[in-house]
Amino acid sequence: MISSDRLALLLALGAIVLLVAVYAVAFGTAAGLRVDERAIPVGLAGPNIAQAEVATSRLLNTISLASLALAGAGIVAIAVARRRPRHAVVAAGVIVGANLATQALKPLLGELDLLGGDAERFSQGIFPSGHATVAMSLALALVIVVPPQARPLAAAASAGYAAAIGVGLLLLGWHFPSDVAGGFLVAATLAGIAVAWLRSRAAKTSPDPATLAPPAEVRRGVILALALAGAVAVAAAVAIGLRVGDVGQLARYGRLHTAFFGGSAAIVALALALPAAVAALMLRGARRSPAASDRDPT
Repeated sequence: MISSDRLALLLALGAIVLLVAVYAVAFGTAAGLRVDERAIPVGLAGPNIAQAEVATSRLLNTISLASLALAGAGIVAIAVARRRPRHAVVAAGVIVGANLATQALKPLLGELDLLGGDAERFSQGIFPSGHATVAMSLALALVIVVPPQARPLAAAASAGYAAAIGVGLLLLGWHFPSDVAGGFLVAATLAGIAVAWLRSRAAKTSPDPATLAPPAEVRRGVILALALAGAVAVAAAVAIGLRVGDVGQLARYGRLHTAFFGGSAAIVALALALPAAVAALMLRGARRSPAASDRDPT
């Protein structure tokens, strides 16, 4: 059986590989550019579309430097309250590291011109998305610091928030789908490295196998997280449809503009998968006995 720390490193490596692939396709191919451009909704109208856009804008405006600092401090405080200093350190590292990496990559990718002057899409400092990185880094950090019993719920709630932010960025045309995916994957890379370190440290405590959560409990927790997050995503989609006020018009638009809905579906899928993966890695080997909670390394 592959150890949890190695699986976490595989998550980080997979995120890097996918990040490179997304960048190469979006910036280096005509098909990638075409899909990105067609995913931005144009001509969507309805009785209440203006209100829907205002609501989406307000949601996106929850992402700011002040909110990042406040939410990050709250997440670190959870780890401190649980007397998990390592978790506090890695949570802060994921949040700060992911967002610094994104801000460094934005101008760097354009200046290096990695795909040459004939790249289909020129970087304008929007890849990866900073908003998406903030949302996903907070989501993954939260999953890391909460108690094992709360991880499925934390994964569901944070995945729903990240998905809403990602689709909102698309709906208002602030970012292409590739930018959002890039931001999510930067955060996942840092989270994978952080979890690998935590799990490697936990393995050195040699926990009693009798107190570890069995694989079936881990699977149920991950399935619950995905189900809850999926329900949040469906509820959000229904709310948007009702807010627009003309579901039939929205459906007709969807048939003509499949790229928007396809891009949104890809963003939601990634937003659900990453917190669930981190929750599964953290739950792997977690103590199941409440009496052992003080010794629980996770």
